[in-house]
Amino acid sequence: MNPGLVILIGMGVVFAGLILLIIAIAVMNGLIALFGGKEEEKTPTTNTVVQADDGISHDELIVVVASAIAAATDTDAAGLRIVSLKKI
Repeated sequence: MNPGLVILIGMGVVFAGLILLIIAIAVMNGLIALFGGKEEEKTPTTNTVVQADDGISHDELIVVVASAIAAATDTDAAGLRIVSLKKI
């Protein structure tokens, strides 16, 4: 058998397998979207260690930390629950 033909057949088999894999993933994605349903959004819980000045009240510090976490995680600050703050 011609070596060039063997190479072309091998490449054809590989590309056909890749195309079938892409199709299978697209079908599974569609099935998950159809039957998967929506998961409940979990409220992110964070434990944060911060260094606070004496001039800032505890409530103001919680607001600042919640705002920073909300900005970093691209969520709403009202949905965050700050468990604890520790001075270092």
